Amino acid sequence: MPVGNRLSSAGVTAVGIVTAAAATGVWSEPGPIKISGGAELSYSRRYAVDVPDHPGHQLVIGETKGANRNASPREYFPDAAVTNVEMADLTQRNGPHQGYYTMARGGDTVVAKWSGWVTTTMSQEGQPNTNFAGTWRYMYGTGQYAGIMGSGTYRGHFVAADRYAVTWQGSYTK
Repeated sequence: MPVGNRLSSAGVTAVGIVTAAAATGVWSEPGPIKISGGAELSYSRRYAVDVPDHPGHQLVIGETKGANRNASPREYFPDAAVTNVEMADLTQRNGPHQGYYTMARGGDTVVAKWSGWVTTTMSQEGQPNTNFAGTWRYMYGTGQYAGIMGSGTYRGHFVAADRYAVTWQGSYTK
């Protein structure tokens, strides 16, 4: 076989392998997929219990709900229902917090475990300014996100006593 024919035959074989792999889903996107979003969440349940060791020490547990705002370059849970279950160990409104952030849309769900720190300062008017930040990691997924792995960061602030805004960013692989 002439050299030109051998190269042409090898090229057709390579194209056939790539096409078959893409059609069967054997190859996915290279590297992690970058994602970002946010939500404004309102408390549906919230309980605080005073700890009698120091003034202002409380354990707080709560559940918030809202809708995700996709900020990713690709569609990622736009307008998905968000449920956040959280707990915090706060002294004078400062301290560690952690929880589980769930986004669900149709048959697709992802659950991220998160942890971070709450910081509260007082304004000149005597009003609390509460901010928080931390990291998250995917724990579980269903539907097209079954087997999801990924992590990222979050940050947010309270906009009212019973409502806060949060933004997040990170990446995932399947």
